[in-house]
Amino acid sequence: MIKKPNGTWTKPRGKYCVSKDDRSVIFEWFKQLKFPDRFAANLSKSVKLDKQKFIGIKSHDLQIIIERLLPVALRGFIPEKEWKDISEMCVFLSTNMCQRN
Repeated sequence: MIKKPNGTWTKPRGKYCVSKDDRSVIFEWFKQLKFPDRFAANLSKSVKLDKQKFIGIKSHDLQIIIERLLPVALRGFIPEKEWKDISEMCVFLSTNMCQRN
């Protein structure tokens, strides 16, 4: 927590947070992605640039985003240490999902 001169406290943003400008760049990247047939649905239909959200996304597509695309999308937008932590979490989730099936 950071104390302001007027005596109030403020909580700084996390280092893993992406700025609004960077977020729009990331969503534009998702909008332009193309996949091989039947790997994942056409994500560009689910990306809403005006709201900066995925809308109507299926669970398999969300799994692809979390396991494979999130580390690529965040690279260069957040500090290296936080990026490595998120990437390791994504790899952990992908290896655990493979072992359960």
